[in-house]
Amino acid sequence: TRYNGEDYFLRRWAEVARGRSSGPVIVFDVGANEGDFCAGVAKELRNFQVHAFEPHPQTAARLKQRFQYDGRFIVNQSAVASSTGHITLYDYDDTDGSNMASIFQATFEDIYPHKSRGLDIAAMSLDDYVERHDIAHIDLIKIDVEGAEKLVLDGARKIIAENRIDAIQFEFKIGRA
Repeated sequence: TRYNGEDYFLRRWAEVARGRSSGPVIVFDVGANEGDFCAGVAKELRNFQVHAFEPHPQTAARLKQRFQYDGRFIVNQSAVASSTGHITLYDYDDTDGSNMASIFQATFEDIYPHKSRGLDIAAMSLDDYVERHDIAHIDLIKIDVEGAEKLVLDGARKIIAENRIDAIQFEFKIGRA
């Protein structure tokens, strides 16, 4: 079987969340891609609400289609960043949404040498989103944004300082020096 640390974390975290929450468990999936983590939440929990954020238009469309009949999923076609506005999202120039899309063009020039194209994408901070949607508490924020995790966290300074988040899970890679 395939070992995935994200799946393991979600299973263990859901055990705790099921025992603590009387209302729906609130999960933010930042960098949702096509929704595998969202589906994992649905597998582990019954009473939940997922706010999924996916900036790439084609990928977000597939994500919306996947969960269109389940009202527990709120899909936002938006990047999450340090402030609300717009950013440039880079992706392979010959795809309709890859899991490597990044705000860093160097991802395609240096790491995965390939021609890229930039897309102008709406961005929002988590602080603004939470305020706009009157969300008092978040049980879990999962962040997988291809190196832009600091921008996401910078845009959540207020809700972090106010202890409105129980857990933050993010991906990191250890490279060679």
